[in-house]
Amino acid sequence: QVVANSVGYMPAIMWGSFSAAADGSLVYSAGTGTSLSQLTWLDRTGNELGHVGEAGTVSSNPILSPDGRRVSADIADLKANNVDIWLLRLEGNSSTRFTFRPGEDVVGMWSRDGNTIAYRTVGDNVALLNKATSGLEPEKTLFSKDVRTDVDVLPNSWTLDDQQILCTVFLPDRSTDRATGLFLIPATGGEP
Repeated sequence: QVVANSVGYMPAIMWGSFSAAADGSLVYSAGTGTSLSQLTWLDRTGNELGHVGEAGTVSSNPILSPDGRRVSADIADLKANNVDIWLLRLEGNSSTRFTFRPGEDVVGMWSRDGNTIAYRTVGDNVALLNKATSGLEPEKTLFSKDVRTDVDVLPNSWTLDDQQILCTVFLPDRSTDRATGLFLIPATGGEP
C-alpha cells in the first residue's frame, strides 16, 4: 500500500527521509527539496577558517587529495536531475567539473599518487570507474552490473601501490535484506 508519493531521499549516501517504529508508526518528510551548502574549513575548536568552492548542493562525499591541495565533491544539478564529481582547488578557490555522465557520479576516491580518481556511477548500470585527474583521458570501467541485479559498489580506498581499489560491494542475499562485503578490484579492471 502506498503511504506517500513524495519522500526525500539521496541514493548516493543511501539515505531516506523516513523512519518506522516497532508499533507501526511512520514519520517522513514529504519535501524532496534540498538546500544550498558549502564546504567549510574549521579549526579544532570549531572556528570557521574559510570556504571551499561556491555554494551549491553538495552531498556528504568531500575527499581531500593526497597532497591536500584539492578536494573531490559530489555536486547536484537539480535542473538536470544529475550528480557529478567536481574537483575544487583549495588555493584560489576554483572548481572544475570532473564527470559528465548522465545520472549519478559520486564518491571520488583519490589514488595514493593523486593521479587517478575511482568513483561510483549509476545509470543503466551501477559501475566503478576510474579516470585520470588531468581529465584528458576517458574514464575506464573497472566493475559493472545491471542496476536490476540489486548490486551496488562504493570505493573506500586504494592499496598502497595503487594497483587495487578496496570497495564495499552490496550484494543481494535471500537470507537477509542485503549482504555487504569488501572486495579488492584491480585498478586496470578485471575480476574482484
